[in-house]
Amino acid sequence: MEAAFAVALALGVAFAFINGFHDTGVAVGNALATRALTRRAAFALAAVFNFAGALIGQGIVDRLVMRLLDAPHADASILLIIIAALAGGGLVNLGTYFLGLPIASTHCLVGGMIGAGFVFGITRAQSLFVDANLPRLLFGPLAAFLLALLVTLVVLPLLRAQAPKPLFRFMRQSDSVLVAALSFAHGAQDSQKIGAVLAVALAAATGRPQTMFADNRSWWIILVVALALALGTYTSGTRVAYTMSSRLVSMDPPRAVIADGVSTVLMYIAAFALRVPLAMSFIVAASNLGTQVGRRRGAVQPRVLAAVAGAWLLGLPASALCAAIIAWPLLVLAR
Repeated sequence: MEAAFAVALALGVAFAFINGFHDTGVAVGNALATRALTRRAAFALAAVFNFAGALIGQGIVDRLVMRLLDAPHADASILLIIIAALAGGGLVNLGTYFLGLPIASTHCLVGGMIGAGFVFGITRAQSLFVDANLPRLLFGPLAAFLLALLVTLVVLPLLRAQAPKPLFRFMRQSDSVLVAALSFAHGAQDSQKIGAVLAVALAAATGRPQTMFADNRSWWIILVVALALALGTYTSGTRVAYTMSSRLVSMDPPRAVIADGVSTVLMYIAAFALRVPLAMSFIVAASNLGTQVGRRRGAVQPRVLAAVAGAWLLGLPASALCAAIIAWPLLVLAR
């Protein structure tokens, strides 16, 4: 049990690092594209606020991981399920970074749980799907697109009378603030998924009852996950940022502020009002697309849009498949 928990902990920390490494470009992409921040300043700002958000954003997906503890015979297999889920989801998350594609870490983690749980005979995959609030994950981008489109139609005509130079300066300053706010919401959203899974792993490894997870999540797990997320954020690159804010669309400072503002509002509502997971990568992508209304033909690149949409749709099943492949030999060894 101790060895299995050590592996699960290492994979959880790695998943948090990959999460920050992958998603930084989403949060800072518009600020980089419009030169609101330098690359290093943007990553440092995002890392600090990811860390701060990670310390307070616990409890959003507790029902999802509690379902694993409710599963029949979960005590003997839960650690192996978590190992396979984190490994499979992490591989998909990292692979899409090198392809320059955004992906939802929630999709990766939930897909990994479903795939690994299926191999180990946990037949509640549909319940996991529902408890993960995946309908919200799917409809969130639509809401972001429509809201960004509406704000663009209302705000941009009001700005046309403004002198471009002071307007753009103000918008760049505003977008810098939004990078911090969006990163804080990202930390609050994403760290809690990994922290919750690792708390379940700790409960299984120590033989403690479910109340240990529900009532007394270990502070050191939260801190370790927050540090890994922040470190991944700071050491990231610009592959995903380039896709989101330069290849997919053409951003100027006013549109960048609208897109990041809409994304931030939706992320805060999800994290602190509704307490449900939301995929920041696709919220930002949809917001960026919504700001392109009324622009010349070619402002949105269809091939890049198709690739981003494919990552959105296939991220969860790809993670489930990858986790299932990893879980199969673990099941054989456990017998």
